[in-house]
Amino acid sequence: MRKIPIIKEDAYQVNENKIWFKKWWPDNVPKNVKFDEKTINQFLDAQVEKFSDQNFIWFLETWVTYRQFHDYVLSLATALHDLGVKKGDVVAMLMGNCIQYVVSYFAITRIGAIASGINPTYKPLEILHQLDITNAKFLIAYDAFFDEKSKSRIKKNLPYIGEILGKSPVEKVIYTNLADLAHGLGFKRKLGKKVGKIPTGKVDVPGAVNFMDLLDTKPNVPEVDIDVKTHPVTYIMTGGTTGLPKAAVLTHFNAVANAE
Repeated sequence: MRKIPIIKEDAYQVNENKIWFKKWWPDNVPKNVKFDEKTINQFLDAQVEKFSDQNFIWFLETWVTYRQFHDYVLSLATALHDLGVKKGDVVAMLMGNCIQYVVSYFAITRIGAIASGINPTYKPLEILHQLDITNAKFLIAYDAFFDEKSKSRIKKNLPYIGEILGKSPVEKVIYTNLADLAHGLGFKRKLGKKVGKIPTGKVDVPGAVNFMDLLDTKPNVPEVDIDVKTHPVTYIMTGGTTGLPKAAVLTHFNAVANAE
């Protein structure tokens, strides 16, 4: 990592007069490390600038380049803003590993909202608890989770959330299918849904929006002022070993430091 001058007033810096630095500390190991102060999307933009035509994500026989991924993010960020998502709002993501999850994370945080991923193996009451504790106003989730009779959902023991939505703070639902952006599957995408290998279901929620429709939005992302050291980028639930799971807060500064 490139060297950045240490500013002593940074609260996260360690006092270099501590006793363990006096005698035993190796000469070739820095006592402090300085991290870039930028948002997670500024970090992404820098990578896109350097590696735009290189592959970024591989999922279900589909490659997504940095540039293509960035285009998805800008379109979705604009669409979310148009739907009413604003700085400080929490958008929950009830999905497993897929292209849409990563796109959603960066789109949500790009407009100053807070992303909160929900474990797709949670039971409905566990999902409701996370929606409540984070006060999530928006939910992005797989279509199968909304269909009580979905055979592919039942077969894979995935949760049905239709009964808990009305008890949650969620005001707007966005739905997607696991394979929506897996264009590399070709005909196997339709076949996988038909035979139940790809969970799918009907969404009968008033005002629900199709994720893929949002990606057709012309990018026009609003400028948002973000204090990287104080503004949350995500809420991650704890394990709940001493009670109900709680929301751990990570800032943009935390996320970038982890990535670097």
